[in-house]
Amino acid sequence: MKIGTLNMHDAQNFGALLVSYSLRRYIKNLGYDCFCIDYQSPLRKNIYPAPSKELQSWRETHLGHFGAETDEYDVIVYGSDAIWKAYDCDVDETYFGSSFLTAKKKITYSASYIENHWNYVKPAIGRNLKAFDAISVRESILKERLQEFTDKTIAHTCDPAFFLNAEQWGEIASHRIIEQKYAVFYNQQINEVSAQQICNTLSQIVNLPFYVFSSNSCTLFDMQGKEVKNNLTPSDFISLYKYADFVCAGSYHGLVFSLIFEKPFVALHPFNSERTDALLNLIGLRERRIEHSSQFADIGQEVNYQPIRENLEHHIKQSKDYLRIALSG
Repeated sequence: MKIGTLNMHDAQNFGALLVSYSLRRYIKNLGYDCFCIDYQSPLRKNIYPAPSKELQSWRETHLGHFGAETDEYDVIVYGSDAIWKAYDCDVDETYFGSSFLTAKKKITYSASYIENHWNYVKPAIGRNLKAFDAISVRESILKERLQEFTDKTIAHTCDPAFFLNAEQWGEIASHRIIEQKYAVFYNQQINEVSAQQICNTLSQIVNLPFYVFSSNSCTLFDMQGKEVKNNLTPSDFISLYKYADFVCAGSYHGLVFSLIFEKPFVALHPFNSERTDALLNLIGLRERRIEHSSQFADIGQEVNYQPIRENLEHHIKQSKDYLRIALSG
């Protein structure tokens, strides 16, 4: 069987590239031929910059031979990640299951959305949801929202990054970048000045030097704003998490990899984030989401990962079962 996956594999975003990798790897391990469909949305290209040459090289190395948008597939898997979003108030219905891509069967896996785009994406979801033979979403609140459009059972599944454990992710990590003990802040939301203030505050609490980076700049900085390494790749992202002694997660996937590598962490989200809240609620750690660094003193540093591991393992198993059955059924 020929399987295609449709997600944000061409984005200037470490999380998007890593979930494309993990989903494809899991499907290939099930014995299928699996290809990331190299669909280039004209709406996305008009708004977001093309990935750096380093990210393009990483993509070609780790995501394998790409499938063409004109190919015929046995199954197309839509997701994971926030594939349902608006671009300047417009939507690309290819990501919603329109007839542009052809397959004998279409399913979603952990499809997600941008919560404040709901009014823009809702009509497209209503028009296209019937195209899917099986539906799963990443957030429980999205499951509730979609139920009005279909009588099908909607599964609540995990981000495919969880399909690989810390050891498996370590296989594609680059060499250790920072030799000393350190804390890392993956910042996708706030400006550089605020990020530096947060690092200074948290550094005094955890007694570790902080390093900060983002997908946008692909550059690692120390607390003084000095450049440590540029042209970061997803393999560097994995390395920075693997060897960190503390994490301030400023994005959804920053939180995901904190959990995979079982790091002491806080999830810093100064703005509402349904997806972060949903994951923290699932593992019983809602209190570790903070909106300002001053809140950290009330939380403490250590995280007991035993109950978290048990909750995640159950969720991961159910998610793998859904995808395996949806692909073969």
